[in-house]
Formats: sequence, structure tokens, C-alpha cells
Amino acid sequence: MGNWLSQKQAQTLLNTRDIATPKGLRDCAIIAVLLGCGLRRSEVAALTMAHVQQRDGRWVILDLVSKHERVRTVPMPMWTKVAIDTWTARAGVTEGYLFRPVHCGDELRGDSPVGEGGMAASTTVCGGC
Repeated sequence: MGNWLSQKQAQTLLNTRDIATPKGLRDCAIIAVLLGCGLRRSEVAALTMAHVQQRDGRWVILDLVSKHERVRTVPMPMWTKVAIDTWTARAGVTEGYLFRPVHCGDELRGDSPVGEGGMAASTTVCGGC
């Protein structure tokens, strides 16, 4: 039926990123959304700040367009929201795409989505990262 991470494995994956850097914070927030909300990579790459909203006292990803053009609302655990807030505060992201490429010098690279052809695309601009 698939390969699922145990809680310990998921926690280890979440804690492997270096949160002292903007790139590490971004990656940690991406992993938190993948684990906490169960989104697909393409859905995470397409997230915008407008998707993250509070409804009935809970944080959700609102009107997410998923496979087969289905529109759904996904509940978000508080620890995922904290990871997103930490990333957006550090990066100064207030609108547009939530996750963006980061230069080697830890600077955002415009307002395009992470890995514009998919999240597996490289987000570095030099070989030193």
C-alpha cells in the first residue's frame, strides 16, 4: 500500500535541516507541509501566501487545486504553521509564492516558485552550495 514513515523517522527528517540558514528554514517548512498536511510536491511548489488562512479558529490551506483539478481545503497542524511563519518572517515573504528559490548567499531569488519545473530542480546558482 505504500511506504510510510514512522513518527520517529518523520521527526528525524524534519530535524535534519540546518535552520540557521534561510535555505534550511525554507526546507524545514517544506518538509513540515509535506508531512503535516500530506501534500504532493507539485501542490507545495504551487502554494501561495493567500492559500494559508484561518477558518473557524484553525489554520488551513484553502482552495488548494490538486490532482484532476479538484479544489480542497486541507487542515494544517500548528507545528506546520509555526515552521511556515518562521520561514516567511526570516525571508520577508508577505505575498506571492510561499516557497521560493534561495541563492548561495542566502538571498531569495525573485517571486517564482521553488524549482519552477518541479521541486527537484536545483535552487542554487553556483557549484559551491
